[in-house]
Amino acid sequence: MTELNKTILNGRIYKIAQPEPDELLLTIKGSGTQYRLLISAGASLPLLYLTQTNKQSPMAAPNFCMLLSKHLQNAQI
Repeated sequence: MTELNKTILNGRIYKIAQPEPDELLLTIKGSGTQYRLLISAGASLPLLYLTQTNKQSPMAAPNFCMLLSKHLQNAQI
């Protein structure tokens, strides 16, 4: 948790993607750097971690992803 506080605290959510049905990929911009936070809600292995890779998103964003984007895009962490 300390790593997340040091890197993304006070950052702004720039983009929200849903590459898998149980995953969210938040692109966060803060202090001149861009971070990707992967949130996985998989039943067998729930995870939350920073990643360098960018997963391919579906052509049409799922409704949940669009709802999150509407309410959270440009929000400050």
